[in-house]
Amino acid sequence: MGIGFLYLLLAIIGIGFLIFIHELGHYLVARFVGMRVEVFSVGLGRPIKQWTHNRVVWQIGWIPFGGYVKIAGMEKEGKKDLMRVEGGFYTKGPLARIAVAFAGPLANFIFAVFAFSIIWGMGGREQPFSQHTKLVGFVDTASPLYKSGVRPGDVLTYYGGHAYRGLQDVRYTGIADIARVGIQGYHLNYLTGEEQPFSFVLSPYFDKRMEGTSTVGIVASANYVIYKPSTFFQKSSPIQESGIQAEDRVVWVDGETVFSSLHLVHLLNDGYAFLQIKRGDQYRFARVPRITFADLRVEDAEIAAFVDWQYEAGLANSRLKSLAFIPYFLSYQGVVQAPLNYFNHDFETVLPRKEAETLYSALQPGDQIVGVDGMAVQSVTDILTRLQKRHASVIVERKGVSKAVSWKEADFQFIHGTNWQDLRRLVTKAAVLDNNVTAVGDFVYLKPVALLPMKDFPMSAELKSKQTIALDKERKAIGNINNVEEKARALSAFNRYENRLMLGISLLDKTVIYNPSPWQQCLLVLKDMRRTLGDLFTGKVAPKYLSGPVGIIHVMQSSWSLGFKEALFWLGFISLNLGVMNLLPIPVLDGGHICFGVVEFFTRRRLHPKTMQRLVLPFVALLVFFFLYVTFYDIKRFIHFW
Repeated sequence: MGIGFLYLLLAIIGIGFLIFIHELGHYLVARFVGMRVEVFSVGLGRPIKQWTHNRVVWQIGWIPFGGYVKIAGMEKEGKKDLMRVEGGFYTKGPLARIAVAFAGPLANFIFAVFAFSIIWGMGGREQPFSQHTKLVGFVDTASPLYKSGVRPGDVLTYYGGHAYRGLQDVRYTGIADIARVGIQGYHLNYLTGEEQPFSFVLSPYFDKRMEGTSTVGIVASANYVIYKPSTFFQKSSPIQESGIQAEDRVVWVDGETVFSSLHLVHLLNDGYAFLQIKRGDQYRFARVPRITFADLRVEDAEIAAFVDWQYEAGLANSRLKSLAFIPYFLSYQGVVQAPLNYFNHDFETVLPRKEAETLYSALQPGDQIVGVDGMAVQSVTDILTRLQKRHASVIVERKGVSKAVSWKEADFQFIHGTNWQDLRRLVTKAAVLDNNVTAVGDFVYLKPVALLPMKDFPMSAELKSKQTIALDKERKAIGNINNVEEKARALSAFNRYENRLMLGISLLDKTVIYNPSPWQQCLLVLKDMRRTLGDLFTGKVAPKYLSGPVGIIHVMQSSWSLGFKEALFWLGFISLNLGVMNLLPIPVLDGGHICFGVVEFFTRRRLHPKTMQRLVLPFVALLVFFFLYVTFYDIKRFIHFW
């Protein structure tokens, strides 16, 4: 609580500092051109501290989101002619007034370059690999992108008409009102290095996993799935008996290469059985649906055989319909006789078939099942027994976490820094169920890991308490849904989440060094601002997605918790945004005063101050409304977050 308050205080001080240097720019240039400054205020509202120096009233307002420099003659007071106020704003020429108005944003620009220069000189920021990769980490299996063939590990090059930089581009497109999104990239074969280009134009759809925005199917960027020992999970966690070690990277689970933490969660909960089979003289893997007997469509004779297997396996106390199996009829020795029809999730009758995303074979008549979830089986009763409790077959890369590389080289390192041929060799040997072969090169085949539902997992008291609070909050939210169908869908999704299978480990991503030059960083921020402002004025992006004062303070508070360089970056980022926003040609902002000065300079005719004030007042009202609007959505997001 104390640390959080300290970060909040630092955030408020940081924002106050940005306002101070902005107003300082106005103040210094105003004094330089001979204008008389009456008040220098950091913050708005009633002053909480006030003093006078050099005939200037200096004050700190109790509202930290704003500030101003009051120059003599800028505001109408009684019947005074603003053109005749001693040292007044309007007694100076247009170039002087333009210089004073521009000085505030210029001070913000200078500070942004200064902040980015310090970060660059200190070697840049360490950030997660996932923030800067072009590699896909996970694709929604129900999405149009997945149906088009894009899979985890593929590389994106263009997205939404722009060169792809990372998941932030997906998130930005998700809040924009865009009917069709163009996507380009290539499928990558990690064993051969072969690239196969693809190009699609797809329609986005709403996805709650993307923080309430839309997507075409990309849910996560690739990341390193690195094991970090944690006190959150008790020592009784099943993963502890597998042989895993600190800094092991999970690279393969149940026949699939793992490209992200979310991909790992999917593989553990995708409803497939992972089998080792013998086909002729060859051993290989197969992934087939793991379903209950209730979903099988079988004949009476087949049911009788299943009942015999149930009793022999010692499962007589369980209802046959609730037992897990695979949609194949087997001989007693575990040899596949024929596929069986079954009901899928949409209650459609289907036959087992090879899934497009896997390199491993589906079952064929004559195949003999010799292993389930990495454990040997001798008969159909062994198979039935093993299928009742889910285990995961896991391969880790054990070479420690190497030194962080530049973000420019990070994707190359991910693709070429791993010896995929050694992984393939270990997978091939693991298919034979040779327990003597547990490692090849940097890769280690762990002992099968028993999976447990999240609600039953042994956790520390602290983590269990947090989980209980979060689940109760979600249950209440579902209970408040009035629409019956929507409520049923939400409840179904919640039950799946509560019962999702877990390895019980804490995971880390690898860090990369992000260090563009100060000018490059400024150009990247300005480019994003231009895109946002353009889409805002054309109606593609709603104002509710912009951050107001509460959102800015929250970002600054979070950045301080990540370290000095992260906080300094966001100070520079906000400063640059503050400078640009104040240059917009709106009468109440610095850009409005600059426009008035430019018009006067070229026409040689001065707008009357009263006319200027009449132009300013409506925009003051609009800005107050906009301020309240974005603050409302800031608070709404903040409440939802907590």
